[in-house]
Amino acid sequence: MRTPVRSAAALATTLVATLVCLAVPASAGPIAEGGPVGGPNGVDQGDFQMPFPCGQVWGASTHADHPAVDWNGVGPAAGDRDEGLPVLAGLGGTVLEVGPHRGYGDRVVVDHGDGWASLYAHLSAITVEVGERVTAATQVGNVGNTGSSGGPHLHWEQRYLGQPVPVLWAAGAPITTTYGSPGPTYTSQNCPPRAFGVSFVPAPRGAAPGPTSAKR
Repeated sequence: MRTPVRSAAALATTLVATLVCLAVPASAGPIAEGGPVGGPNGVDQGDFQMPFPCGQVWGASTHADHPAVDWNGVGPAAGDRDEGLPVLAGLGGTVLEVGPHRGYGDRVVVDHGDGWASLYAHLSAITVEVGERVTAATQVGNVGNTGSSGGPHLHWEQRYLGQPVPVLWAAGAPITTTYGSPGPTYTSQNCPPRAFGVSFVPAPRGAAPGPTSAKR
């Protein structure tokens, strides 16, 4: 039996369809829990730090079907006393969006590259502009109660390929949340020298300590 010869047009159609399928990232579908999720060029969830200054303690809560962490102050910053506290980027990148947006209220979106972005919502003030380059320690705004919010807190999302991931990470570990405020507490490790891209090593005897390059 002779094998039919496919026409040039049919072969071209098949080739185009194959290329279109290959162009769609395999991770473009729903992101499963687990992690960390990795980008193709080195940025992954293990690079994120908490979006607060070094040493501050915050509680992590959330809601059902709510792929985000709602950060609430604890101790001296409990209740309404966390309103106005600084919000940091947590990872270097470029500011993509600022301003009010639906229930988020005043929000900032930072593009970290390799498919990663962060969203910071319900802010009382925004301290960056679109196109601005930021480091992990750059202040992007202040904790607030704008939009659909029942009290001052920071709504924080990590997004990969445009989708909020179900489990957020900070300081190299997943963040555990509860459905009640303030939730499990975490201490920010968003500290120099990590925040500024350098790390310090013990100096040889008789020499002064100096910086060495480190991953941002």
